[in-house]
Amino acid sequence: MEALNENNYDFRIFEIQNPEGTLAANDTQYIYTLFRPLEAKEYAVDLPIKISDIEGPSPHSHVLKLRGIGYHPEYETEKSEEVKFYEDLPKCRAYVGEEG
Repeated sequence: MEALNENNYDFRIFEIQNPEGTLAANDTQYIYTLFRPLEAKEYAVDLPIKISDIEGPSPHSHVLKLRGIGYHPEYETEKSEEVKFYEDLPKCRAYVGEEG
């Protein structure tokens, strides 16, 4: 994610709101992410997920793939088509406030 920020004027395009935590057995946790594009282009970053338990770090590797497409409403004639890549994920809510 640092390389993505460096390539975008040291601006945080993606920001994980809850970057670490603890899960109980059979528990679910949502990962809250801010997406603040600077330009009308596609952004992508793959983040490694580190998993540890009482026995130590997991030998398995996991990756969180963040993808987003920025657009400028003045230059877009029609809304971009939503790309579906994981059908089994729950619907996500997006909020655009004054901060971005």
